[in-house]
Amino acid sequence: MKFTYSLLLLLLLFSCQDENNDKNSESNKVESPSQDQESATQVESDEETELKSFDYYAGTIGLYGEDVLVEINTDKNEITGRYWYLKHGRQIQLNGTTSAKGNEWQMTESVKNVVTGHMTLEKNGDQLSGQWYAPGKESDIQEVELQKVYSSENGKITPNFETYLYSKTISIYNGEEDEEETASDELRLVRIGDYVLFQYFVIGHNAHVGHINGLAKMVSKNKAIFKGEEGCELSLTFDGKTVTALEEESCSYYRGMRAYFSGTLTKK
Repeated sequence: MKFTYSLLLLLLLFSCQDENNDKNSESNKVESPSQDQESATQVESDEETELKSFDYYAGTIGLYGEDVLVEINTDKNEITGRYWYLKHGRQIQLNGTTSAKGNEWQMTESVKNVVTGHMTLEKNGDQLSGQWYAPGKESDIQEVELQKVYSSENGKITPNFETYLYSKTISIYNGEEDEEETASDELRLVRIGDYVLFQYFVIGHNAHVGHINGLAKMVSKNKAIFKGEEGCELSLTFDGKTVTALEEESCSYYRGMRAYFSGTLTKK
């Protein structure tokens, strides 16, 4: 009787163990990915890490020559990218197509999925030129002039838009005497590759003002030179959080008699 009872107990234990093993086996089947799943995961990972190449152009848009930095990727005649106005640094999306030869570009710009403009450009070497117009305003054409300044083979870069200020005291003649006032010169810029895209506003005595903008080229690790109209040569020397501006050759073409592009400006 005792032997029979013991035998029944052993059979019950073995039955429970087999059932647990079957459950564990099923659980392992669910948790272990198939070879196809592993391959799909690897493909997705490869796609995520694939780096695209981007070209960066700097130049102007519009009658008043608003400075812009443009980022473009062209892949199989499709254009994706974005651009920024130097004056505010806000991002604007770009999408479009190129011609079969890649020399004619049609692009649409948008902000928060709302179309804000169209560009028709022609590529000639490192130059892009053409027209911009707002939706429904094809007759109000704005000229576009861009120059390639940098290429990235390792994905997008993040442009760093900076503002520098130089506070000073100026005197203004009120008809009877000079009165002193506090004024500030302002330098906005973004460094990209070997170039600096910049806008520089100055004010001098008797409220004489000046404005100069364009592309300065780096001539050393910390110094860039802009060459403008009528022999103007302006240097920008970077030192930590300051930029020192100096007219190496007179830039009077861009300013009033008592305003000068000079001084050490501090990062805002």
